[in-house]
Amino acid sequence: VRGLKMPLIQNTEEGLHLLFESQMNRAIAEHQLNDASSRSHCIFTLHFVARHRGGKVVESKFNIVDLAGSERMVKTEAAGQVQRESNYINKSLSFLEQVVIALASKSRDHVPYRQSKLTHVLKDSLGGNCNTLMVACVWPHRSHLDQTVSTLKFATRMQMVKNKPTVNESRPGGQGSAKLMRQVRALKEELAFHDIISGRSSVFYSAPTPSDVQAVRDEIVAFVEDEGKVIEVRSMAHVRVVMEEMRKMII
Repeated sequence: VRGLKMPLIQNTEEGLHLLFESQMNRAIAEHQLNDASSRSHCIFTLHFVARHRGGKVVESKFNIVDLAGSERMVKTEAAGQVQRESNYINKSLSFLEQVVIALASKSRDHVPYRQSKLTHVLKDSLGGNCNTLMVACVWPHRSHLDQTVSTLKFATRMQMVKNKPTVNESRPGGQGSAKLMRQVRALKEELAFHDIISGRSSVFYSAPTPSDVQAVRDEIVAFVEDEGKVIEVRSMAHVRVVMEEMRKMII
């Protein structure tokens, strides 16, 4: 997203200052129905990290979203740049509705989050680990009855999306970390086994031992002294060690 910023704040005052600044940076334009019509959606995201005694860390994200309203060209009489912006707004709202319909349907396996930047950014706020509150704004006038009904139908579909949020909690060295470490260790052992079968027993995936480093240095010396010698690339870890040792030897 062009121009996206993520500053670090220390208190409520700084957060409100950024919120008001983002509101002032919104693009607006005039058309037949609105003197200050929003020409884009606005998303203001707050990331919270709470660190507790004992090492527990709780992370949260709070999205404040202001969607630009759908517009009928016949009523707004938009033209030029304003008309093109209306087309983009209506298109992105259509993609958002498709995502909501997919989330509300129990028979749908695929949710098209990647159809637009809006749905991709709001993925966590729609069908993720979240609580979602939607406020539908309508204009209760007979001339806009069709738009009011359309908005209420969208709100009804959104109401059918069911999420079960849980606390994003982690503990350094806890059960989750230990389980991941066991999985990583098992994968490294599996890779080493396949390398032995294929005759690549000198490949290393963890931090190299002193003997591994010395073997790499011997390869570099042989490569420099013999023009016909080639250093065989075994893995990305091997390449990093070769480059690091060459740097040390040159310096």
